[in-house]
Amino acid sequence: MEGNHMATENPGDLQQPAPDVPPPPVAPAPASPAPAPASPAPAPAGPAFNLTAADFKFTRASIVMVAAGIITVVGYFLPWASVSGKVLGQNLGSSVAGSDFLVALLGIAMIAGGAVFAYHPPQFKIAWIAVGIIAIIALVVMLRYFGDYNNAKSALGGLGGLAGISVDLGLGFLIVVVGAIVAIVGAALGRGETLGRRMF
Repeated sequence: MEGNHMATENPGDLQQPAPDVPPPPVAPAPASPAPAPASPAPAPAGPAFNLTAADFKFTRASIVMVAAGIITVVGYFLPWASVSGKVLGQNLGSSVAGSDFLVALLGIAMIAGGAVFAYHPPQFKIAWIAVGIIAIIALVVMLRYFGDYNNAKSALGGLGGLAGISVDLGLGFLIVVVGAIVAIVGAALGRGETLGRRMF
């Protein structure tokens, strides 16, 4: 009896309250990865470079430049000098066509310069300078050829009197010179059109 009474009077001796324990710390959620930078939009394609007849405006200057180039190329294929006379009773006659291929290239460059000058963008208007330089080079080449012609004629002077040999300039030489002069005129016209002045 006494033992049961003691057990019922001190129930707390059997069940002690649990001490307060703080909850375990909660680990922070892992940070989400930063979004990848968006790829730049592709640049728009530039306009196609298509040349049409509307892109060219042929003026007096460009027409003269192109004509000068055509004249120069034609002159290249014609005789620059001719040799005639009698050797051992046989008539001698021959002609020498353009001997410097540079002249043909200069003529083609004149044609290209005139076409470029006729193109609309203003930065191409300085093509008249290139045509003028090309024409001067052509004149220098022909002047050098004229010097060679004079030297050959002088060397054949004594023999020419005996054998009747003569050396003369051909039509092609003169046409090339005319083409170069026409190109210079075209360059002058181009300068006037670029500056807004009428040269002729």
